[in-house]
Amino acid sequence: MKNLYKRRAWLVDDGILLTGYVAKCKFYPYSFGCGFSYQIIRKKDIGNILFFDKQESISKTGLQVCC
Repeated sequence: MKNLYKRRAWLVDDGILLTGYVAKCKFYPYSFGCGFSYQIIRKKDIGNILFFDKQESISKTGLQVCC
């Protein structure tokens, strides 16, 4: 069985900061009540809507982590 490389991440979606993880260029939220099961991520999204550091995501967006 293959192990997926998972990296904790935060995603901005419609003014909400979601917590989840990235595996194989897809963001998977920890909360299933957000409206999607995964979102495809591109390199240009990193630092704009996808962050790998919690403090950086809060400082750049001014949002608090929802779930």
